[in-house]
Amino acid sequence: MSSTHTPGPWTLDSVDEDSGLIGWWIHGPTGHVCHVYDRRLTRRAQADARLIAAAPELLAAAEHLLDRLDADHLGAWDRNERDALAAAVAKARGES
Repeated sequence: MSSTHTPGPWTLDSVDEDSGLIGWWIHGPTGHVCHVYDRRLTRRAQADARLIAAAPELLAAAEHLLDRLDADHLGAWDRNERDALAAAVAKARGES
């Protein structure tokens, strides 16, 4: 499965208050990916930044599991759960 996003892993850098852009910086192996801005440095914004930084690994794990579920003919998995996983992967790929 191919994608066009910045390859992982992504790292989360600490707050850069000196630049005037308060928040968390997310970098991939090829450079800056994004910045989660939060003037008040809330825990929610930090949690959002951690989730974004984990995105490449989460997508790869979901794609692998989706392939396994197809190959294993779902076994005991509920079809709705498999469909929800497929929808999340499609959303991440920009296919929905």
